[in-house]
Amino acid sequence: MILATGHLAPFESLALLRAASNMGIRRSIVSHVSFPVTRAELELQREYLACGAMLEHCYYTPYYHLCAWEEILESIRQAGAGHILLSSDLGQIQSPDPEEGMKRFVEKLHASGISAGDIRQMIVANPRELLE
Repeated sequence: MILATGHLAPFESLALLRAASNMGIRRSIVSHVSFPVTRAELELQREYLACGAMLEHCYYTPYYHLCAWEEILESIRQAGAGHILLSSDLGQIQSPDPEEGMKRFVEKLHASGISAGDIRQMIVANPRELLE
């Protein structure tokens, strides 16, 4: 089983992760850590990681200027690529196609100094590991 926090408030996500960890659930995702409703400061992200969770960043959020790129970059640097998942969260009629969004996300991250290996880790290896 993989637990995802969805759009829970940050304090609710932490409570859920702690309870899940105590129940033996070892695979979890904190959704949208940079989206305004679910935004978690770096200290809270560290608490999520201590529960064994992966942190998800979506292209939707910086695309619509709902967070600064630096916020995502700093989260990646602090947590390390091995603890991050990247997604587009696109598909809405007014948004770019998800494939185009992921391409832009990768290009922006790479241009910001995130290595190709780390990007591959966050897009390919980490999701695969969760599913195994």
